[in-house]
Amino acid sequence: MYREHDSIKELENGDLVIKYTEDDIEAAKKDEMLVLSEVLSDVDTYFVGEQYSLGNFSMGITLYNYYSDLAYTLDLDDVDKLEEGEEITLTAREPDEDDRAVIDQF
Repeated sequence: MYREHDSIKELENGDLVIKYTEDDIEAAKKDEMLVLSEVLSDVDTYFVGEQYSLGNFSMGITLYNYYSDLAYTLDLDDVDKLEEGEEITLTAREPDEDDRAVIDQF
């Protein structure tokens, strides 16, 4: 394990494992994206760009870790899983050209 906080772990390969605490679950009932943003910021990871379609029924958003220069795709359906107390894993990847174009705007 590389870095660990209450609700998030960054593994040595860059993957992120997120599981909300009871306090996070309660706070997410008021503002789910704010809670997720705060949890991600513990490991220098932030939302970049706009939401986009991952398929017929799913929306996603790109996350970027400024410290490790890695990108992640968050399926927004996974936010509901976090609110139910489940654990999710975000797989790290090298940013592609499209990611870079968005990241460079920030």
